[in-house]
Amino acid sequence: MAQDRYARQISLKQIGRKGQERIRRSRAVVVGCGALGSSSADLLARAGVGELVLVDRDVVDLVNLHRQRYYEGDVGRPKAEALSDHIQKVNSSVKVTPLSVEFGPKNAVKIARRGDIILDGCDNMETRFVINDAAFKLGIPWVYGGAVGVEGMCALFASPKPCFRCLFRRPPRPGSLDTCAEVGIINTLPATIAAMQVTMAVRWLLGDGGTGELASFDIWDRAVQKVSFRQRKGCECCAKRRYEFLRSER
Repeated sequence: MAQDRYARQISLKQIGRKGQERIRRSRAVVVGCGALGSSSADLLARAGVGELVLVDRDVVDLVNLHRQRYYEGDVGRPKAEALSDHIQKVNSSVKVTPLSVEFGPKNAVKIARRGDIILDGCDNMETRFVINDAAFKLGIPWVYGGAVGVEGMCALFASPKPCFRCLFRRPPRPGSLDTCAEVGIINTLPATIAAMQVTMAVRWLLGDGGTGELASFDIWDRAVQKVSFRQRKGCECCAKRRYEFLRSER
């Protein structure tokens, strides 16, 4: 039965039977179950990842449905729980743990250590700095993803270097970045970025991943750019190992 489910994936020379077994033994933490997170979790489950931890404190809103993997009957339900139910219908062999909490300094390390890799599905930069600190403190890779309007980007970060803070030293001023509520978002963009995030995650789980490259997409004009980056000298996180975003007073 399992072999039938993953037959087309096993046929890939990049995966094969041994690779599929490695995927089955893997665990992933998805932080944020909105457009990126819900699509990523769906794809991870279909790929056969053995265990998923879904983290989101929000509830499903009608305005989410044009781009997120929810249904009209889910409106008002906690996203983590609704997505967990969806995943169980997609692949009942996947162990899913929904956590309807905010991912923050007090619980980041405890949650992060439950996965072999972390996928970013959140909608604010501050949380990404928390993810980065927790991931590098524990030596767990994580995949960044962002999407707004018609543009998105993604990158994989893994210890020992470089990290998210090598690209973005500090969170931007509140209100300085565009949001989906302000400029909108085309519904094909999050699915595209999530697909790239999951591909990066699967490659890493198979021992074929790489870091140090940020990929950006303009889905409207079908433009793709890749930017290489290195460890920033004196980086507070991956060089000095100062995990300031894990301090609860923040």
